[in-house]
Formats: sequence, structure tokens, C-alpha cells
Amino acid sequence: MADRITLFISRDGAQRAAHAATLGGNLSDYRITPATLKDEDTGHIDRGFKVTLLNTAGHPVASL
Repeated sequence: MADRITLFISRDGAQRAAHAATLGGNLSDYRITPATLKDEDTGHIDRGFKVTLLNTAGHPVASL
């Protein structure tokens, strides 16, 4: 089974989740990218937006 990531249906939903995750102060920024996720077993394809959380140096540290 593949790693799980969350795909947000709308860019606005992704921005709200990213903003809430960065409020703690540890993470300074985020990147929202279009993403496609395919289930290898069924062939089902989901499209949406992925949020990558960045630290103060701009390096990715987590995904929502």
C-alpha cells in the first residue's frame, strides 16, 4: 500500500488547512501544488491539491 497523503478538493480548502497548521510558529510557510493520486489496485484517479509545510529555511518538513 502506498503512503497516504491528503488531497484537498479546492485550493481554498488547502490554504485554510495550511494556515491553521502554520499558526504554531514552528513552520513559517507552505506550498500548495496540484496533485494526482492513482490507486494501483482499482485504477481510480483523484485530483486535488497537496499542501507541503516548509520550515524557516524553506525546506519541506511535512505534508498534510
